[in-house]
Amino acid sequence: MEDVVRVQRSVFCSMVLVFELLLVLMGCGGGGCPTVNRTGSSSSGGSGGTKGTSNVCGTSNGNGSGSGINGQCSGHLSPNEVLYSFDIPTDTSNVANILPFAVDGNGALALMCGNASANIGQLALIGNKFLYAFDSNTAKIAAFTIAHGNSGALTAVAGSAFPIPDTFTSSGNFPRIEADPLGRFLFITNFNASQIDVFQVDPTTGALTIAPNSPVHASSPIHLVVEPSGNFVYVPDSQNALINIFSIDSTGNMTLKVPFTVPTGAVPGTDAPLFIEAHPNGKFLFTANRGSVAAYVIDSTTGALSYAPNSPFNTSSLQIAPLLLTLDASGTFLYVADTGNNGIAGFTVNGTTGALALINGSPFPGASVSDLVPNPAGPQLYVHIGNSINVYAIDPTTGVLTPPTGQAQFFTASNLVIANVQ
Repeated sequence: MEDVVRVQRSVFCSMVLVFELLLVLMGCGGGGCPTVNRTGSSSSGGSGGTKGTSNVCGTSNGNGSGSGINGQCSGHLSPNEVLYSFDIPTDTSNVANILPFAVDGNGALALMCGNASANIGQLALIGNKFLYAFDSNTAKIAAFTIAHGNSGALTAVAGSAFPIPDTFTSSGNFPRIEADPLGRFLFITNFNASQIDVFQVDPTTGALTIAPNSPVHASSPIHLVVEPSGNFVYVPDSQNALINIFSIDSTGNMTLKVPFTVPTGAVPGTDAPLFIEAHPNGKFLFTANRGSVAAYVIDSTTGALSYAPNSPFNTSSLQIAPLLLTLDASGTFLYVADTGNNGIAGFTVNGTTGALALINGSPFPGASVSDLVPNPAGPQLYVHIGNSINVYAIDPTTGVLTPPTGQAQFFTASNLVIANVQ
C-alpha cells in the first residue's frame, strides 16, 4: 500500500501540459522523477520485472510473466487494441520502458510484457503504424513500428532517435508533439521560440525528415490540431486571444491565413484558447479556454472559423477552469478537464450545428487530470490522474461518465495513446 500511495503522490514530470500550472510542474525539473521501488520476480518463458526498480517486464518473447510496480504482466494476450504509456522512471537518467496495455472488449486494461524503451516524454501515433516519443530535454524523437496481428510489439525505426533542430529551455516552455490525422506529418510546438517544427513521415518506414520550410513561426503555440481533411492547421494563441489558421500542402509547407480573433467578453481573457480539438466530421473545432469552452464552425473552403450557436459556454458556474479536452470516438460527446480539483465537464455536440449542451451531472469526479483519451472501439474514457490510469464508462445515450470504483490499477508517467493492432 505504501508503494501505491507513493506513486499516486509522485510528481508528473514528463508532460508540460498546463499553462497556469507550469511553475508548479517545473518544480520536478532537474532532479528527475522520484524512484519507486518494488521487488520484481519472473517466471520461465519471459523476463520478469527487474528487482528493486519499477520497470515492469523484460522481453516480450516467450509466454512468461513478470511483476513490478504495476503487478503481473502477461505474454499470453492477443488484443485488438493496445494502450501505450511510459513507465515511471527508476532514476534520474530519464530513460524508461514504454508499457503496452491490452484493451479488452469491455475496455478493461491488462499489462502486456514488452521491452521498448526511450527517453521519457510525450507519445504520438501515426495511423496505428508508428509510435513516437518526444523528449524535449534531448530535442529528439524516438520512433517505433507497431506490430499488428494482435501483437502491439514495438521495434525501433532505423535512424531513431531523430534530432529536432530546435532548443527547448528548461523553464517557461510548453513543447508538445502532435500528429497529422492523414499520417503525413508530425509537429512540435515550441512556445518560447514562437515556432512549430514540422517533420515529414515516411509512410513505409516511419522515418522522419524535416519539412522544407520548417520551422514555422506561430505566436505562443501550446497546442495545435489538423482538421480531418488535412488542409488546415489550427494553433491557439492564448497570449493574444487568437486562433492562428494555416493552410498546409503535401510537403508540410504551412501558410498563415487570417486568424480568428476572440471577441472580448464580459471578463477579458476568459475566452482565450488554450487547447483545441477537431470533430471527426471535419465541420467543427472546440477549444478549452481560460474560463469557457467554445465550439466553432469550419469553412471547408477557406478554413475560416465562426462561433457555433451558444458559444462560448462560460464554465464559472461549474467552478471549472478548462484545460484539456477530447471527444468520444463518435464525436457525440465532448469532455473537458479542469486544471485543478473540480472534475470533468461533459457536453453533447449537435452534429448539425456544433452547439454544445451541458450533460446532466457535470462536472464528474476527476481531480488534477493530465490526459483524456477515448477508446476508439468502445464507450470508455481513459483518464490520467497524477500517475494513475483510470477507466471511466461513458453512457452511450446520455454521455454521463461513471468513474471506476476502488484504487487505480496501473501507474504510468506520460500521456496515453491507443493503437488498433489487428
